[in-house]
Amino acid sequence: MIGGFGGCCGMGWLGGFGGYGWVGVILNVLLVVALIVLVIWIARKVFLSSSFDSSSRYQRGSQETPDEILAARYARGEIGRDEYKEMLADLK
Repeated sequence: MIGGFGGCCGMGWLGGFGGYGWVGVILNVLLVVALIVLVIWIARKVFLSSSFDSSSRYQRGSQETPDEILAARYARGEIGRDEYKEMLADLK
């Protein structure tokens, strides 16, 4: 082609990277990386916050009382009935 702006199948103008050349390539790579980081950040926000909301009272700003902590340990089987009653009496 006359004028050197490329043909239908050649490298074309600015090395075959479209009208923006290497700047376009770099911007496209940065855009893809930014999208991947955004997706990972959103996924972590959604999955981590949903797992804590159902099991932790700290997300709502209130803390468990010592009686509630003791009852939870007893319910999980970490302490026996006698230990539970003794510790509960010590708390009162």
